[in-house]
Amino acid sequence: MKHERLIPAGDEDQSSLAARISAIVFWGMVWIGLLGAFALLRGLETSISERDQTAADHVAHEVDSLLDRGTANLERRFSATLVHEQTVLNVRGVTVRLDNDRTLTLGDAGDPSTRLERVVEYRDGGALRSATISVHLPSLNATLVAKRNQTLLLLGSALIAFGLVLQWLLRRAITRPFEQMIRSARAFTAGDLAQRFDEKRRDEFGFLARFINDALDYSHRQQLDLRDALTRVQASESELFAEKERIATTLHSIGDAVITSG
Repeated sequence: MKHERLIPAGDEDQSSLAARISAIVFWGMVWIGLLGAFALLRGLETSISERDQTAADHVAHEVDSLLDRGTANLERRFSATLVHEQTVLNVRGVTVRLDNDRTLTLGDAGDPSTRLERVVEYRDGGALRSATISVHLPSLNATLVAKRNQTLLLLGSALIAFGLVLQWLLRRAITRPFEQMIRSARAFTAGDLAQRFDEKRRDEFGFLARFINDALDYSHRQQLDLRDALTRVQASESELFAEKERIATTLHSIGDAVITSG
């Protein structure tokens, strides 16, 4: 018996269902990631500016505390303080200009950098004096560019990793059982009527496989019943034909007997 092809020709060239789902989810995550990065970067300049202002205030407070303890050995004490501030607050350098024309410069105070100034007052031998503190921080533009590049790099790496994991999960959860069902369907349409789908899975594929197998089993039983009925009909037709032949023979014999008797 010749079976018609139930699967459309050219289906081997169709793209994988998991690949299509991966593409949809992946590009959706790309747009969401880009929108999130844009929202994050919009407030980045304000955040960095506030951080720099906080660093300048902290350095000014530390220098003010040093000046209140006197100007003796100020440069040595100032150096020890600056080492800590450079590590914690990302301060590149500090310049302190006292009103007696004395200037202390520690760290990298060159351009390009962001310079924030603070003025503090201190007492020196009973006299009230003032000092101008210039805090040099990394350039705002350079920091913004570095932060943007870092954010985009992390976003790109996360999206690539997400895409690979998503593709692996979808292939495991969808593509493999789907391909197995297609192989079973092709084998069945090729003439292997005993072919059945895998019912071991506990997900939608397992439910669909059980449903199709039940339908195939029912169809097979119907075919067997129909074949048995056809066999019985053929047997009945044979018996009816034989009975008809016996009746015809009997009638013919009776006719011959009547003729002979006459």
